[in-house]
Amino acid sequence: MMKRHIYFWAAYLIFYWLLIWSGLNHNENESTGLQIALTALATILTLLPAKISAVYIGMPTLVNKMTYSTGSWTKVILRLIIGILVGIILYRLAIHLLIYPYLYQRPLAWDQFFTLSRMLSNFTELLVPMLFFGVIWISDEQRKSSLNAKQMENEKLNFELQLIKSQTNPHFLFNTLNSIYGLSRKNDPRASEALLKLSQLLRYLLYNNASSKVLLDKEIKMLQAYIDLMQMRRIKPVELQMQFENLNVLKEISPGLLLPLVENAFKFVGEKAEGMAQINLNIYHNDQDQFCFFIQNSVDESMDHSSGGLGLKNLKRQLELEYPNRHSLKVSKALGNFELELKIINA
Repeated sequence: MMKRHIYFWAAYLIFYWLLIWSGLNHNENESTGLQIALTALATILTLLPAKISAVYIGMPTLVNKMTYSTGSWTKVILRLIIGILVGIILYRLAIHLLIYPYLYQRPLAWDQFFTLSRMLSNFTELLVPMLFFGVIWISDEQRKSSLNAKQMENEKLNFELQLIKSQTNPHFLFNTLNSIYGLSRKNDPRASEALLKLSQLLRYLLYNNASSKVLLDKEIKMLQAYIDLMQMRRIKPVELQMQFENLNVLKEISPGLLLPLVENAFKFVGEKAEGMAQINLNIYHNDQDQFCFFIQNSVDESMDHSSGGLGLKNLKRQLELEYPNRHSLKVSKALGNFELELKIINA
């Protein structure tokens, strides 16, 4: 901010110096031209304190009022009047004590110090840098305010996203531990294998949770480990069909994003009339290079699965935060099946 003010003052002074130099009546010989140039430079430097005072006494409250709506207009107007009066007095003193007596060798009578016409003329001289810096200052502050607001919004959304993930992981852990507990109560030797798979899943979620994206290949392997874990806990395993055709595993996706979808299918899967619970899973990239996730499970009509549970609810919000306007999520129930289709652009 300070550097920008220095640059703007330098640009303004150079312009003002050229304006004064061109307005002075001087001869064409080199020495006189140099002398006039130095006189113009001395003039603008002598008047500089008056202009700086007018700008920095009067403008800050106006800038804050225009940008942040802080303070009262009474205080703003009072500061502007004080800044202008201080600037005019310093301007008149510079002219009477320094510029005319020493630079132009034409002392001015002191009875002209408070002449209204001259003070109005000095006011217009001060008004130019005040307006110039005021516009730039307000523009800078509004831009900074906008960036700060955007940063705060991003931090808020990121906090919400982390909160959603922190809710999802314990939810997944709770369900999985219930499954392993069921195996251990039956002294099923698969309980130890289930614990090993659970540790792998937790390691994946723990070390990748802070990452915004992971390779799709890692996410698929995590899903397969979770499916194996879910199959272990069932007395009668689910008839599962999985397809991973036309899938670019080198693309990236948010870690753990797909887990609630598979978890939801296993949670609500039910046996059909023929006595077999079924889940069909298809993950692929379509012709538009969209990532597509389709999962279908047979339903138990006695269970209420309309909401999809906490995991699916959190997933919807997570998609809004991480893939805004880049995803579609469709949930439907037809012919005794619960279907969910997720599409993500550029994933």
